[in-house]
Amino acid sequence: MMLFSTRTASCRSVICLLLFICGTLLQGCRSDGSDINPSNSPLYGLWTGSYSVSATDPTYVGKSFFFSFTIYEDGTMTYKSKTPGNDVYAFGTWSLSGTNFSFKVTTLNYDGGYQHVQAGSATYTSSQNMLSNGTITDSVTGGKSSWTMTRVN
Repeated sequence: MMLFSTRTASCRSVICLLLFICGTLLQGCRSDGSDINPSNSPLYGLWTGSYSVSATDPTYVGKSFFFSFTIYEDGTMTYKSKTPGNDVYAFGTWSLSGTNFSFKVTTLNYDGGYQHVQAGSATYTSSQNMLSNGTITDSVTGGKSSWTMTRVN
């Protein structure tokens, strides 16, 4: 019985990852980005930066790792983060109220096959195309990280 549930969790992770990849590819087919007007949609596009892990994971405390968002006009977003030997992908929603950016995502391929819900926030500075003072918290592990990003396109 345990073998079946492990395979099921593994299959779900693979299916979620494939859906994520297909969704990303289809999103790219809708537009080449030339119709996006940054003056009325300042967050749409690719953002890259880094995150640092808090003391909840002493193995990586103080080390910086790659972190990126792709923010879509329909209120959804994806993220990719890197840790040694791992790329983690997530999908969820975002919002902006004044300069307060917030998001909630579910990971698609976290270690062990479990999906984690993560929530975060940051300060949006339009003049610098920057998301700063970012925080993210994992509801399963309690892990917390700080992050910052700049808009690539």
